[in-house]
Amino acid sequence: MDYKKFIFYFIIAVTFFRLLYINFIPLLGDEAYYWQWSRHLDLSYYEQGPVLSIIIYLFTFFNKINTLFTIRLGAVILSMLTMFLCVLIYNKIFPENNKGSFFNLLFITSTLIFSAGAILMMHDTVMVFFYTLLIYVFLFVIEKPENTKNWIFAAIIYGIAIMSKFTIILIYPALFLFFLLRKNFKKYISGFIIFTLITLISIAPVFIWNYTHNWANIKYLIIRSGDNKIFTFKYLFEYFAGQIVLLNPLLYFFLIFSAFKNLYQNEQKKFLSFIFIIPQIIFIYLSLKNKIEANWPAFSYMPVFFLATDYLINIKGILKKFVHLIYGFGFFISIIIFIIILIYPKLNLPASNALAKSIGYNKLALEINNLYNNVKQTDRVFIAARHYQIASLLSFYLPRQPMVYILIENEAAKNYRFWNDYKKFNDYNCIFIYEEEWERNEMSKFFSDCKKEIKVIDINNRKFFVDYFIKYNGL
Repeated sequence: MDYKKFIFYFIIAVTFFRLLYINFIPLLGDEAYYWQWSRHLDLSYYEQGPVLSIIIYLFTFFNKINTLFTIRLGAVILSMLTMFLCVLIYNKIFPENNKGSFFNLLFITSTLIFSAGAILMMHDTVMVFFYTLLIYVFLFVIEKPENTKNWIFAAIIYGIAIMSKFTIILIYPALFLFFLLRKNFKKYISGFIIFTLITLISIAPVFIWNYTHNWANIKYLIIRSGDNKIFTFKYLFEYFAGQIVLLNPLLYFFLIFSAFKNLYQNEQKKFLSFIFIIPQIIFIYLSLKNKIEANWPAFSYMPVFFLATDYLINIKGILKKFVHLIYGFGFFISIIIFIIILIYPKLNLPASNALAKSIGYNKLALEINNLYNNVKQTDRVFIAARHYQIASLLSFYLPRQPMVYILIENEAAKNYRFWNDYKKFNDYNCIFIYEEEWERNEMSKFFSDCKKEIKVIDINNRKFFVDYFIKYNGL
């Protein structure tokens, strides 16, 4: 069997399917928010670095073609490149083993987190690509630590990965400990120092942005890490449950087993195990203090897929059938989920999930546009919301995609506050969209008067209220 051809055909077929599929899923609130970032390019943002916004900016052709397809196109292309990188990595660790490389792709694409991430324009998708590239370069570093160019190349890639999503910083202590614990660690010292310095230089845009924005990133990360909270087991079981679901329940335990099994193998396998185990320890520690979102640690599993695949394809006897069950089960679950997403509007699924919160904004935008056209004839008016996802999605679906502003009191560290000069709206009226009464009450004091609930719009079992505020006088 020619597995080399199978690999190529598999990657092309999966990519083609994703290019079609991304047109049928409503834009998620966070995706719309990141699209707004791409319309306001900056050195960094409140939650993360600038790489995701740049990717969206490039694939929307410099914000000239802003559609579902172009916003998500970068995710599909980067995921395709990630699959090719996985082939290169597997073949470097296990030379001339195209069968293993093919099954490795099957295992990765059978997981919910990597298959779903490949069709959504999120930080994780971008970070995983650069992390996979980083792994590939470090395999060369391990072979020839005296080659300074490899260390520099690795540092630049790592800097871009950090600016894709900050959680990948947790790889640094794993890298440090791995090289420190080598018997011949002295030959890695100069290279690792160069790697560290170039990485710091690479992420200079984030440092500059933080310096000029009161260290907003740092404060945000401290809050999310639960630094001031006491230890609790409340979130620990949720952490493990989330990992098992997102990584295929049958495959998860083989990933863990393979990581520890290869700690005492050759340097390449030991490296892959190390950069998985150390971040996992840190995530488990953090889960004892705060809720860890299930997708946060997903990137750290990438290196052990190669090790688990090598173990699973070499299993003999009855256990071999179990291997087929693993990736068969994963693909079955993924297909079911993809089908559910496509027919979602006809299903009564919980309104709290991200997809439910994103359906119907095209209709909501049509209603808001009609209101706007009616009042702009006589008044100077702008459109605003209290929640960033509502503002971002409305901006995407409104004709001509105007800016929909977000009014947030006492949150000067948020992105929209940096992007917009609200003083220019003094004495303007405002069409304000909200869902909760407290949102209206919070904003009303910044206007002279209010025509309450000029319209109530029901969308997908959600009720949106629209007020018409009179004469904005500043936050």
